Amino acid sequence: MAAKVRVLVAVDGSKHSEAAVEFLRALKPGPETEFIVLTVIEPVRTVYAAGDPLLGPEVYRLMEEYLAAQEAEAKGYAGQVAGRLGEWGSPTETVVLTGQPADEVVQVARERRADLVVMGARGLNPILYWILGSVSHHVVRYAPCSVLVVKLRDGRAPVPSGRPWRVLLAADPSPYAAFGADLLTRLPFGSDTEVRAVAVVHELARPAPAQAEARRVWEALAEAEERNAQAAADRLAARLRTRYPAATSELRLGDPADQLIRIAREWPADLVVIGARGTSERRETPIGNITQKVLGHAPCPVLVARPRQPAGSTGG
Repeated sequence: MAAKVRVLVAVDGSKHSEAAVEFLRALKPGPETEFIVLTVIEPVRTVYAAGDPLLGPEVYRLMEEYLAAQEAEAKGYAGQVAGRLGEWGSPTETVVLTGQPADEVVQVARERRADLVVMGARGLNPILYWILGSVSHHVVRYAPCSVLVVKLRDGRAPVPSGRPWRVLLAADPSPYAAFGADLLTRLPFGSDTEVRAVAVVHELARPAPAQAEARRVWEALAEAEERNAQAAADRLAARLRTRYPAATSELRLGDPADQLIRIAREWPADLVVIGARGTSERRETPIGNITQKVLGHAPCPVLVARPRQPAGSTGG
């Protein structure tokens, strides 16, 4: 395998983060994968300000005892998760912090130069996702590296049984898609993993039959776009075959997000890998509309790929 991959695993003891841990364990990661297990304790919320005389010494003592108990529990849980992830020889360490989980995950990912953040999809309810946001959504938008969001499948960790892993890669000419393919070759999936690099092209509105010249131009544009998309999928599949010999490429027509979600559901895929942005989306957008839709509605874990940003950078 290529250079080591540093993975920041954000856990909170919920069934969602447990699913993320079990997803990783199902890959049987070895020494090439380094894990940092992060647990964040949210600060005690109170209507009184620190030092308020209405808070007597007994209240402060109870608050301190509560935080100490929380920290001890968090350290114990993080250590247990690290032990499980290191079963096949992966180097592991634990970090326990107090603060806002989303902010701390992003900050630790930046400070520790993580290649990938892995977390459960807790709070990624489609309605709340769009209106209120969530820890997962915030981390996907602002993390300085790729993010894997693991969703439950039938209430359990979404791992295959009795067959190889199946990974769907959203293929396009963007550098994000190329980076996603390269990252996939560095992750500890088995060489028998089935990977489909799928390019999806929007169908253009066909001009009325009477507009012969417009129809000719439309057909030329559509053919060129389809050729370019197929070529991008072919290039990515060729990269992937150096690690996964069964990798294939294909072209679909239609709405890109809808097609990817449909394939992920019908195949079914165990993971969707998609670039943070496509070629047509603005550079200042942390994640593109297609990626947001796939993240919110795919029936399996989604890896949003972006190159690791230099320390101190805040761009998307």
